[in-house]
Amino acid sequence: MYKANLSFVLDGTDNFSTRLAVNKACVLAQKPLVWGAAIRMEGQVSVYDPRLPDCPCYQCLYQHADYETEACSQMGGFTPVVGMIGSVQHKTWTSKG
Repeated sequence: MYKANLSFVLDGTDNFSTRLAVNKACVLAQKPLVWGAAIRMEGQVSVYDPRLPDCPCYQCLYQHADYETEACSQMGGFTPVVGMIGSVQHKTWTSKG
């Protein structure tokens, strides 16, 4: 459920189409997106802030990618890496406070 009074969105979904939908909602609502992903023994964290005029959004960077074949449900993920990515997402946003 979408809440208009959120200050940011933390996304840890494991498929490309959902990430694009979350990104679109964040851009339309002008809410920062703290994105994180983990697959196998790798992970990434990024912040996309549509309130900043020179900040790209998730779709800007991945618009031509086809990552549906690399969903965590099929490729697996090392559980400690997933936990670390979630911790980095949390720290990334809360340290902005």
